[in-house]
Amino acid sequence: MGIEVRNLTKGFGNFVALRDVSFRVDSGELVALLGPSGSGKTTLLRVAAGLYDPDRGRVTIGGLPPAAVSGDVAYLPQDFRLHSGTLLRNLQWLSMGASARRLAEAAEASGLEAWVRTLPLGYDTQTAVDIGLSGGQKQLIALTAVMAADRRVLLLDEAFANLDWVSRTWISGSAWFADKTVLYASHDGGL
Repeated sequence: MGIEVRNLTKGFGNFVALRDVSFRVDSGELVALLGPSGSGKTTLLRVAAGLYDPDRGRVTIGGLPPAAVSGDVAYLPQDFRLHSGTLLRNLQWLSMGASARRLAEAAEASGLEAWVRTLPLGYDTQTAVDIGLSGGQKQLIALTAVMAADRRVLLLDEAFANLDWVSRTWISGSAWFADKTVLYASHDGGL
């Protein structure tokens, strides 16, 4: 499923975050939105996810409005929060209900499984709303869930920012992202 952005304009009060932006992401392609803070990357992803309506122009996914294909799209915001509960429960919630088997396969592929094996309670470890987890650990949890969600379109907002280069390379090079359409926002271009 490709993403098409045509003459997209989106503002908030007197501030215009995006003005007449147009581009296309072909099905199965990975495209990075690069730019400094405040350049509209997050706004664009939120419009593509159907969370914001454009002021002018349009975004389509597979030729349809974002709301019509929400079951095919996974959006990972840069400011997500884990819930109180177990690590497994958070993975299930973030993956939109992926099976335990699918989560285990994604965890092995992402490298999350290696970290979980060091935890005395494993997947039953309480997350306590992010307390005690590093930014990289939280992102690894979220990326594992997105991988397990098995959506055809991934909208990732700074999803690799807190991961080391080895983890970034390992995850982004995995077969889990093959044949996915990925629109990725980044300050530094690293995926």
